[in-house]
Amino acid sequence: LGRLRLGVADMTILDALSQAFASGKASRTVLEQAYNRSSDLGLLSKRLAAGGIKEIESFKITVGIPVRPMLAERLPDAKEILEKMDGTAAAEYKYDGLRIQAHLSPEGITMFSRRLENITEQFPDVQKLLKQGLGTGEIVLEGETVPVDSATGDLLPFQLVSQRRGRKYELEKTIEEIPVAFFAFDLLFANGTDYTGQPYPKRRGALEKLVRSQYRLGLSRQMVVKSAEQLDDFMQQAIADGCEGLMIKSVGPDSIYKHVQDSLQMRFWIHRRRPSKASGGIGQVQGGPQAR
Repeated sequence: LGRLRLGVADMTILDALSQAFASGKASRTVLEQAYNRSSDLGLLSKRLAAGGIKEIESFKITVGIPVRPMLAERLPDAKEILEKMDGTAAAEYKYDGLRIQAHLSPEGITMFSRRLENITEQFPDVQKLLKQGLGTGEIVLEGETVPVDSATGDLLPFQLVSQRRGRKYELEKTIEEIPVAFFAFDLLFANGTDYTGQPYPKRRGALEKLVRSQYRLGLSRQMVVKSAEQLDDFMQQAIADGCEGLMIKSVGPDSIYKHVQDSLQMRFWIHRRRPSKASGGIGQVQGGPQAR
């Protein structure tokens, strides 16, 4: 359907589709799950109208078609975060870079931004890193592309990698001037297995087995925390290492990967940013879901 400009939200369209072509509220969850896997309301509507809800139940992740990304809520207090996570959570570095959803297949690599824009041609160096570190299977994973100092390996600010967005000319020169590293942080699909319905610890474990870390390619740094003190200490380490904060993820059995817009469901992925110089605090509370 492209970009809607009628003020009608996609969730409203799903509600309408469930009423028109399915069994109403009973089928709403199935429709949303299919939409999350395909990010294409037009395709969803066409197949629903032609084959009914049974056709939609067969929707699977397809390599090359972007999956709607999981979002995060920002919270400022370590104790509050751990309470939401039932006392134990996985804390990961939140790198100051560009979030990329990478789709790998024997035919090639396609990469999408957080807004599901195809940015494949803008980052041939990231394609090369992924080919070297992941092989030739069918894989969908997410990671952060971060600018790095070629001499020291230090992480650099996001503003540098943003200069590479939209470039069509002199790519080789830009790659040399603004080199990047890729840190994988989640696995959605691998060689026939859909990991989005599996708890986060299983996704992370599968990702660790899949990614062969090498120069400028690796996993996001992670630590399992059980106290506010541990979380605060790891937060300070992340900032010292050039990151913008931490991503805090549930390790519970229901910590599946899903795109959510209800902030009450955001407890599985909470984004804790480094303090701004203006506020001097550890972060700020912002309503509603936030991007990673």
